Amino acid sequence: MKKITSMSFRKLMSVLMAIVMTFGIMPVGQIASADRGLEDVEVGASVVNGHYVDGVWQPGGDGYVTYTVDGTPVILGKTAEPVPGMENTYQVTLSVQTSTSTSQVVSSENGAVVLVVDCSNSMKYCEECGGNGSHSYGCSHYSWYGNSVTNEQTRMYAAKAAARNFLATYAGTDASAVREIAIVCFDTDYYTTLNWVNVAGGAGHNSYDAAMSAINNISIRGGDLGGTNLEGGLYETLARLGDSAVAGLTAKNVIVLTDGTPTFGLNGLGTGSSGSAQLNSAAAAMAAQVKQIATLYTICFGASNSYTYSGGPTVGSFLANSIATSPDHAFDADNADQLTLVFQQITETITNGLSGEGWFVTDPMGNVIAFVNGPSGFTTEDGRVFNWQLSSAYTTDNGNTTVYVYTCTYTVTVNVQAPEFVEGEYYPVNGRTY
Repeated sequence: MKKITSMSFRKLMSVLMAIVMTFGIMPVGQIASADRGLEDVEVGASVVNGHYVDGVWQPGGDGYVTYTVDGTPVILGKTAEPVPGMENTYQVTLSVQTSTSTSQVVSSENGAVVLVVDCSNSMKYCEECGGNGSHSYGCSHYSWYGNSVTNEQTRMYAAKAAARNFLATYAGTDASAVREIAIVCFDTDYYTTLNWVNVAGGAGHNSYDAAMSAINNISIRGGDLGGTNLEGGLYETLARLGDSAVAGLTAKNVIVLTDGTPTFGLNGLGTGSSGSAQLNSAAAAMAAQVKQIATLYTICFGASNSYTYSGGPTVGSFLANSIATSPDHAFDADNADQLTLVFQQITETITNGLSGEGWFVTDPMGNVIAFVNGPSGFTTEDGRVFNWQLSSAYTTDNGNTTVYVYTCTYTVTVNVQAPEFVEGEYYPVNGRTY
């Protein structure tokens, strides 16, 4: 799980907020089993279980917590045991257990992505201030001399630039891999501008150059064709996901970029002038079908606080809660720079998933806890925060489910010289581990 730079858009992984297990240590010599609940630990035991609630450490629990990341159940556990013969020193074992259906095990390097791009009239607006034709006062593009929104200042220009960057990273360097991509656009209508092509290897390899050309040729048709038919765009996406070209690939992802509320739907739904609860529901129902096949990311560009209809949710909230696979997969971008960062985060998540990398456990040390030693690759930040990349899982098969168990052991000591140290108190080994 990569850390995300603090911006105005949503964080990719809400598990950063999850309650996770930690332990308190009493710096005395008594030894107690670290995997027992608080109610089973005798008075004076040197280790008890605990967890964080609203940022405050509380005793209790069995040392494990279960939550969900990208739809995958994850069990995070931590145990601590005193090291014999070493005063105030403890061995900590960190474990992560995940499981997946055997039929969903993905061959690394192989995947498919549908880019779904809003081509409505509002994509001609300024990428920063949202000005229609001219910039608002205070916009960085504002000028006393010639204040018209140029092509290079539009949302569409920014979207295409971000899509080109995505393509370059997604393609990777291995031309023998399978990195399929398709492009779907929607306005009042919906249509495929690029059917499945393999872009693996980058420029000059496979069909990468054709995909780059297709991105460059995305355009706003305007006029009566300039509405927002999100349901139609998702309908076309569903058709692409069902194509035989990607039938053998299980790592399927969809990225939807839009800058406004749905104003059209299938079967003549909508007038093009405003949104409605019916249009939202129709788009959400189509998204539900897409999410049965692929992981669906959404990007709300410049409209996160606009309302989909009077009394309805904002566009940002609607996309996060009704369209994206989960709120963790929904992003808001208020300008071109933020859009670039959002695409980088999504790109990193998708490509790391294809290469079998990208799952990290971040484990900050407690206030009076000092790290002694740990395994190679257990990287440090000022000796206080440790990042463990999951690898070398022990696997077992349980029917049609494969269980992956990762473990990491390290040693810590209690810094009894710390100014805040008080003998006889319990101290958490770590802060929130995620």
